[in-house]
Amino acid sequence: MLCVCARAAAVGKWNSLEIVSEYLRALGGAAEGAQPPRQLWSNVELFEAWPPSCRDNARSSRMNCTTRPAPFERIVAQMKAESSVPQVRHLIAWEWLSNLSPFTDSTTASTFTQYKR
Repeated sequence: MLCVCARAAAVGKWNSLEIVSEYLRALGGAAEGAQPPRQLWSNVELFEAWPPSCRDNARSSRMNCTTRPAPFERIVAQMKAESSVPQVRHLIAWEWLSNLSPFTDSTTASTFTQYKR
């Protein structure tokens, strides 16, 4: 199986869900038109920019920006937005024992429990 994997156009730090949906629709058209056609998978980002002032154009400033686990409501909204694009066949979430780990802290453990449900 051949696939095109999209990183959700960086919704975790820089873009809105609307921009991500538009980006995925464009990628979906390209994936379907490829020879042979490809499947489109999308990566749900489990983090958000921190502090909030780091979103959008702060990356071009000299702010000290980092990330933190995203609120579960944002993760659900992102999953709904991405899965509403007809060409997206699978949602994936990369996780390396941080934003979705049941062992990192109480916030990530709560997110892990909600995500499993």
